Amino acid sequence: MAATYRIDSAGARIFCTLEGVVTDQELIRLQQQLLADPAFEPNYSQLTDYTGITCFDVSSQTMRLLALPNMLAKGVRLAIVARSEFIFGMARMYQLLREGIAEEIRVFRELDQARRWLDG
Repeated sequence: MAATYRIDSAGARIFCTLEGVVTDQELIRLQQQLLADPAFEPNYSQLTDYTGITCFDVSSQTMRLLALPNMLAKGVRLAIVARSEFIFGMARMYQLLREGIAEEIRVFRELDQARRWLDG
């Protein structure tokens, strides 16, 4: 898997991109690396791009585990982009698990739609 993130301090935004085969351990590792980054700010909006994933071998248990920590501040927007039906469904499950906890989450099929929502 290629999992990268970029923190844009000037734009107050975090960009995460996942490509190839994604497993439980790799997704957990990405979250841990992001939280440990000194440039990470919980009040930055986030765009997570799952469109380059070819195999999403992540369990629903891991999605529940990843939904536990409060990474982002209340009211911050998190946009997730997924085109595959299965990955879109897993992203929606994450959205439902986080509902009412902190950030506002939306799942999109297209990057442009996600960017417009984050900018709005």
